[in-house]
Amino acid sequence: MNNKDTESVRKVAEKLLKNIIISKLPLPKKYKKLIAFTLAEVLITLLIIGVIASLVIPALINDTQKAEYVTTLKKESAVLQQAFKLLALDAGGTILNNPNFNCSGSLCGTTISANAMNDFATKINVVKNCGNGQGCWYTLPRKYLGGDIANQNFDSNYDGKLGKAILADGTMMLVYINNLNCTDNTSYGSPPVSSPLYHSICGEIGIDVNGAKGPNQVGRDFFGFYITKTGIYPHGTYNDGRSCDIGSSSFSTSDGCTAKVLSDGAMNY
Repeated sequence: MNNKDTESVRKVAEKLLKNIIISKLPLPKKYKKLIAFTLAEVLITLLIIGVIASLVIPALINDTQKAEYVTTLKKESAVLQQAFKLLALDAGGTILNNPNFNCSGSLCGTTISANAMNDFATKINVVKNCGNGQGCWYTLPRKYLGGDIANQNFDSNYDGKLGKAILADGTMMLVYINNLNCTDNTSYGSPPVSSPLYHSICGEIGIDVNGAKGPNQVGRDFFGFYITKTGIYPHGTYNDGRSCDIGSSSFSTSDGCTAKVLSDGAMNY
């Protein structure tokens, strides 16, 4: 296309744009005839709009995702606590009477944990229960809050270990029972003697609130809880030594986000 043709196309495009824009303005016809925009002005305006959209839209999407994570975490926390209460009632008022929450030895992380998941499945809406096998968790990496990879293939890393299931809303759940008579203490901190964590831990629960969708990141969509003699408590509470550090490259400094999110009612990081 030569310069003459290019100029003709430009004039036609400019005229069309003027007609479209001006026709939409709520002005008398005699004033519309006096208004004109060059093609360059229109293109610059569109460019500015595009730049603003590129800055604002990703932030809005990110905020929406965070809100969804928070909503689901709060819901699942309530569901788990209610399920625990029902299981304790079934066991005569204390979870210590249920052998699936009270173990020692090599079967704790395998058979007993899977049995505990089976018990939870009687109180919550589970659509798939994998026992301690594969198929209920993602084969993708799980990451720390700072982005470093914690597990290259989460499902295969825990094959034959823990109890695993998928809930009706897509949340993935795992259960790990690790102590006889629920007398364990936290691995990182020093809970006060008066706290429900002090030498009272039976095991732990992990959930990914949006399944395999990603980011599959501790503190974003993956959260942890303690199973104790008296109930379910989030990681990151009662001076348990777990924190919520945005640049974290370890589990203990990522997993404390569970308590922070539940306490704040938002994901402010």
